[in-house]
Parts: sequence; structure tokens; C-alpha cells
Amino acid sequence: MQEDRKFEVKWRLVNSSTFMYGTKLRFNQDNIYFENPLMPSGTIIHSWYMLTDFAEDRVSPKLPILKKGRQYQFQFNFEVEPEGAAYFKMKFYRKNKEILSHQILKNKKENIVYPREAYSYELELINAGMNHLSFHNIIVQELSEDSNQAYEATQYIDPKKKLKVINQIITNIRTHHLDTSNYHRSDTNG
Repeated sequence: MQEDRKFEVKWRLVNSSTFMYGTKLRFNQDNIYFENPLMPSGTIIHSWYMLTDFAEDRVSPKLPILKKGRQYQFQFNFEVEPEGAAYFKMKFYRKNKEILSHQILKNKKENIVYPREAYSYELELINAGMNHLSFHNIIVQELSEDSNQAYEATQYIDPKKKLKVINQIITNIRTHHLDTSNYHRSDTNG
């Protein structure tokens, strides 16, 4: 995989999404230390945005603008105690701010394709039973044209359409199974 462009995302400020109740937060030179052992699982620790309204949000965008249909690698550089007790959720939005889809990102490196229908996205760091974490940065890399063409076959599928297709397959299998079982019974009796 050839890398085309890199963008470093840091956590430099507290914003309205940062969970602060009972939190010990320390901004160091090369990392952010976050501690809150009583924080409920599933709670957003911090969010980063591609688009913001400064007058309303009082924060500027921290995420790079992604190209529609292109593949990107997200590298999450952080340590969490216990291991695996935090993950990322990427939400894709339409122009009217309606959620298009989301992806759960649990690995340190994840490849995603920015949906063609997406207008913006955000990243949420979510607690999954952690005591503390040390966050360094997120590296976003646009992957080469070759990687994007190879990835076209596995483009985003709308969950509703996916469920409909799965239901149709199950129906077809059941129908086919019933037809073949009747066929075999008559064949053995004959």
C-alpha cells in the first residue's frame, strides 16, 4: 500500500463533547492523560469534527476533509488500561446533518472508504470500561489510487439494504430447501 497524504489529528482542547464529570485530565507535551474509573461504558470521552459552526460550537474543525469514494487509513495512537477498553466510532452525515451511517473502529489501524453520499463525518472516542488512557494522536492517510480501485468491490452497503438482501437470501434458501426436501421424499417413495 502506497501512502499519498498524511494528516495528524491531536486532542488539544476540551470541547462540549469531552466528558469532564469526575475526570482527571492532564495535557502533556506529547500526550493527553484521561482518568475516570467511574465513567459509564458507552459514554463518549471526546469527539473530533470535520465541520463545525464556530458561533454555535465555539470550536474549530480538527479532522481533515476526505474525498468521496476514496480509501483512508486511520491509525489510532493511544494506550488504555485495561487493554481494549476504549474504541472509536466514526459517524457519516448527509448535508442536512442526518446520520448516513456509522462504523465502529476497534483496531489500532482501520481502513475506511469515505461514502460517496457523505457530506461530513465525526470521530468519537468511546469508553468501554477503561480506568485511564494516554492519547497521543490519530494519523489519517489517504491511500493510493491502486488501493482505492481494489477497494471499490467492498464499498459501503446501507444497513437497511443489507438486511433486506439477507432476508431475501434466507427466504430463498428456505423455499429451495422445502422444494428439494419434497422432491427427495417423492423420489425415495417412487
